[in-house]
Amino acid sequence: LPKEAFVSTGRYLKVKCLTSCFTGLVVAVILASIGLDLPAAFGLLSFLANFLPGVGSFVASTLPCILAIIDIRKTPTQVLVAFVCQLIVHFGIDFFLEPVFFGRSVEIHSVIVILGIYFFYQVWGVPGMLLSVPLLASMRIMMKSMKQTCRAP
Repeated sequence: LPKEAFVSTGRYLKVKCLTSCFTGLVVAVILASIGLDLPAAFGLLSFLANFLPGVGSFVASTLPCILAIIDIRKTPTQVLVAFVCQLIVHFGIDFFLEPVFFGRSVEIHSVIVILGIYFFYQVWGVPGMLLSVPLLASMRIMMKSMKQTCRAP
């Protein structure tokens, strides 16, 4: 039972790191193509902020736009397009891509992952969001173990 929990948590962390890397790369490419300054730094910020579900995406999307608003060389259209594109990327990855991959890697349905993130956010705030998928995976393993012991004669 403990080994299965560690394996499941390890798979979760691998998937989270991969999706965060993908998010950071896509954001860096988008910001570079729009012409905003420091796209690699803001791509790295998106990578790190992706570990904070919900809050991190918004912060990572607004900081490059605040810097672009201050810069007189950037047009309001560039700032708006950068903000909308980043929100689309973060929203798509946070609410569509990650739950599917988490569901497959941790063997939990993607709807349960989304509901679990929301539930644990309501209970414990941002730390609950971070711990939601590993907690759900552990609960699934415990229930699976209980189901097997109840069937045994």
